[in-house]
Amino acid sequence: MTEARLALAAGDAVAAESGIDRVRSVCGVEQSGAVEVLETQLGHLKAQVAACVALEKNLLKALSSGHPRDVSGRVVKAPRGCASQPAITRLVERGARQIELATTAVNDGFGRLNAGDLDGADAMLARALRSDAQVSGAEGLRSSLAKARLALAVSHSTPAVTSVVVTQPPVTRTPRAPVQAPVRVDSVFDDLVGDGRRALQRKNYAEAKSAAKSALRLSPGNRSAQALLREAEDGEREALQGMNIR
Repeated sequence: MTEARLALAAGDAVAAESGIDRVRSVCGVEQSGAVEVLETQLGHLKAQVAACVALEKNLLKALSSGHPRDVSGRVVKAPRGCASQPAITRLVERGARQIELATTAVNDGFGRLNAGDLDGADAMLARALRSDAQVSGAEGLRSSLAKARLALAVSHSTPAVTSVVVTQPPVTRTPRAPVQAPVRVDSVFDDLVGDGRRALQRKNYAEAKSAAKSALRLSPGNRSAQALLREAEDGEREALQGMNIR
């Protein structure tokens, strides 16, 4: 009987049931009351074990579906002995790790979004939601990602301004004559006066007058050109007078 009581205290339903069976087979009717008490305790223990097994399954399901925040609430509502079960304790610790991983993933997602890595931010959001569907900041990250992708789509849909290159047929240009250096005015003036003087010596008064007038157009009021013109006119006049006398 002591063995059965120790097994019940340890929560070992299998050992307790085996011990109770041995007590029942050994003890007589006088021990039937004590056996009934042990059997009642065994019934409670079996119910508790069944509840703890069901709790373990529910916790695994919650963690696998990304709901680690449900773990602690379900453990609180479970029978008192379940919380101390090693399997339940491990699942509670796993839930805490998932919540922490999800929070870290959301923070990383915002960091990648700020860096312009939209795909990386999206991957971090998915990782966070797999660990904890209720993680704080997930909705903000999702909204920011949607706005960033919309802005990117709008920028890509705006037609880019392209430069249009118009190809013209080659233009055939007539070769120009070599450009001569500009002629100095004073040089031309001197040449005209010189030509006029030589014409005057040949008594070609008309040519001398023409050269003198051209020189005066280049340099109005020039004394040498005026003198040439007077001499040419005087010579022409004298020649005409001589012709009339004859």
